[in-house]
Amino acid sequence: MNPDTTRLLDAARTSAASLHEAARAGFEGFELVSVLNLAAARAVMADTAWYLLDVAAAREAGELYALQSGYAEALRVKTQAYGHAMAGVAADLVEKLGQTGRGQAFA
Repeated sequence: MNPDTTRLLDAARTSAASLHEAARAGFEGFELVSVLNLAAARAVMADTAWYLLDVAAAREAGELYALQSGYAEALRVKTQAYGHAMAGVAADLVEKLGQTGRGQAFA
């Protein structure tokens, strides 16, 4: 083999390894987002079920107002936590993809 062919094959291997790592990081990120979405959906459904039971048991308008305020606050907190978790997943994915690109570019 001549040196040019060897360099070309090495570059192809490096590119394939980089692509493989990027795909793996992408799938890991997708898996984390899926788990996060399922957990958030389950939490909201459970809270909604309890909220509806409490609404059905309420006797006065003041009780309904208090229930609504409490439910809205709980959803706000959960939505904020979901946003932070999603931002964390995105930041981790960007970092992994950046490391993959830098590591392969200078190999």
